[in-house]
Amino acid sequence: MNKYLLFFLLVISTHSFACSCTIPSIEKSFSNSDAIFVGKVVSVDSTKYDFNSNIVFAFTFEIKEEFKKQRFTENKKYYTTIYTPQSSMYGGCGSYFKLNETYLVYGYKTRIGTATNICTRTNELNSINNTELDSLKKLQIDFLKMNESEIDLEYLPEEDDFKSLLEIENLNNTIKRLEIKEKYYISIIVCTIFILIIMFYILIKHKKSILLKRVSKIKK
Repeated sequence: MNKYLLFFLLVISTHSFACSCTIPSIEKSFSNSDAIFVGKVVSVDSTKYDFNSNIVFAFTFEIKEEFKKQRFTENKKYYTTIYTPQSSMYGGCGSYFKLNETYLVYGYKTRIGTATNICTRTNELNSINNTELDSLKKLQIDFLKMNESEIDLEYLPEEDDFKSLLEIENLNNTIKRLEIKEKYYISIIVCTIFILIIMFYILIKHKKSILLKRVSKIKK
């Protein structure tokens, strides 16, 4: 009984305390973020991997409003992809976004691209107070006045470019999955060969032991 209780508490603690953090203020979040925008989720990819072969989720957003760039050209759609590690339901710090839902996203640059997690102010737009949006607009004005060059982010202005990027990402992701599978199968083959060698050695040793016993009996 104690074992099951201990296991239950371990699982609960893993999910509850795996990612402990304090949500920063609007001003600090604006200063530390490389991307802040309101966007609608148009694509979800749960088959991505980082450079350490850890699973990450890739969410592609259609940008509705941006707070660290100038206003976009009218009548054009802009897209960007946000990466996040496994969500808190798996004991991680990653955010999870629902398809076709709109969010306010605070992102930061990483080696694999712009990312976010549950320790940022990222949240559903419906849950965001208007005061926060007004504050971001004021901070945007001051930011653009002080910075001659805008934050360089990966935005695609045309839907055809967006589709082309998805095709390239899917191809690269397929190659990555094949490489991981290849390593996995090689490991299985090596382990199987090793086990067979051990079993063969044990079998030979066992037969040798039987023969020695028979010879010993014959001599007697």
